[in-house]
Amino acid sequence: MAEENNQVIVLEDEQGERHNFEVYDFFKEQDNNYVVLLPTEEEQEKYPEEADEAVIMRVEQDDEGEYMLTTVEDDDEWERVKKAYEEKMEETE
Repeated sequence: MAEENNQVIVLEDEQGERHNFEVYDFFKEQDNNYVVLLPTEEEQEKYPEEADEAVIMRVEQDDEGEYMLTTVEDDDEWERVKKAYEEKMEETE
């Protein structure tokens, strides 16, 4: 479970609903940085069917140096990122 002092990120879904996630982990894969987000306890209670689902997003910087999260849409990149994170998790067990 994510610790209470984790940063909370608000994401908006396709229907315009806002969802709160806690930053769980960061990792790097092929010169890109990624963040792993887990639903907050409140979100888990609201949507129990999605309580165990982590979200992985690419961390990028805009022209002003501000960080932003982007969805991994390329299937090859997604498979590579998913595999890299699974391997990282296996190493920590």
